[in-house]
Amino acid sequence: MLYAILIIVLFALMFLPQFATRHLLEKHSQVRKDFPGTGGEFAQHLIGRFQLQGVTVEATNSGDHYDPAARTVRLTEDKLGGKSLTAVVVAAHEVGHAIQHHTRSRALQVRSGYRKYKAPICPSSEVSYPKSPHSFTAQAPIFTVGPTQIA
Repeated sequence: MLYAILIIVLFALMFLPQFATRHLLEKHSQVRKDFPGTGGEFAQHLIGRFQLQGVTVEATNSGDHYDPAARTVRLTEDKLGGKSLTAVVVAAHEVGHAIQHHTRSRALQVRSGYRKYKAPICPSSEVSYPKSPHSFTAQAPIFTVGPTQIA
């Protein structure tokens, strides 16, 4: 009986986060008319903001991902051209992997299974991260959602 409970708890720990994430992404995938840009445009904005030279954004049919070998953020059509919270969040997530690659993050190497790829030479001190959400306002904000600005 104890083993059955442990197995149920183990399966819940393994699959519940994936189920919850999928549910939230589906819940927020409706088109938002108040978003002036798409997920692809937001990805391009972040790539420019973090000065990730050589990183491109393109459409794919094989799921959203960042390809370190090609230095490409690949988004499905619904994320690339979508004006939903899900499109923006997924685009930002994938650009986050490009930032990890740019800074030679061990986390990306672990996630990639220590596959060999050539990371750009960039000491962490050369990457300029915004110090607060307000430091994005040097450029016009990409999204205005009610009184809150998301850059």
